[in-house]
Amino acid sequence: MLSSSEWEMMNKIILKIYAEEHSPAMRRSFLENLRALIYYDIAEFSLLDKQAKLRNSVEVNMLSDEEVHIAETYNKYKEVYGSEITDYIFRYPESFIACNHTVLFRGDPYKRTKFQTLFLKSINMKYCCTLTIRAHGNLIAELSLYCSADPDFSEKDVYILSQLKEHLANRLYQLHNQNATREFSKPQLDFLLQKNLTEREMQIVQLMFAEVSNYEIAASLYISGNTLKKHVSNIYKKLGVSSRNQLRHALSEIND
Repeated sequence: MLSSSEWEMMNKIILKIYAEEHSPAMRRSFLENLRALIYYDIAEFSLLDKQAKLRNSVEVNMLSDEEVHIAETYNKYKEVYGSEITDYIFRYPESFIACNHTVLFRGDPYKRTKFQTLFLKSINMKYCCTLTIRAHGNLIAELSLYCSADPDFSEKDVYILSQLKEHLANRLYQLHNQNATREFSKPQLDFLLQKNLTEREMQIVQLMFAEVSNYEIAASLYISGNTLKKHVSNIYKKLGVSSRNQLRHALSEIND
């Protein structure tokens, strides 16, 4: 199904998956390199919580430099039409979806729901190909590719993702365990949510709390040093601290 050059590109992508040391960097790099094999206009690669809501999303927009905020829009629509998509996601251990062609990997044919139709319309996209990722039986991540015009995603695209799925699952699981100390306890998370931090600010606080350097944070999130400084300044104001040490101390004082 794939040419020798496509298999060569696949191997390069797999090596890159294991080379990246941070989850956001790995996910962004994967999406950017994947476009050599699968055409898309916009893509997002997110972690999933227990309610199948997207979090810590990485977005790649090939149409412009602006963020579409797909994950935020997805979560908003899910609050209204949640049962349609959540029931589907949890029904199948493994699933690949190529919309319109209704190609499903190891499952029944997928029928586009009202949620899917309205959601795609809201982000001005026509087609979507979604891959859900599980590790050790747990649903841990989801990535979606979007096209604004014909053609739809093909069975070949689905096949390519099927070949990469296990590598993505393994690496995400490794990074999760490797960085387990970076996970906030529920009281810490509740405290930060009360401070109205944005999703990006939450990502930065998590890395700062784990004593990741500013250089590594900027590199893993693909943002400039100046952009990071602005985020950190906003974080300090919201949390009422003025340094990393004060930030870590404040969070460390919040016990389970």
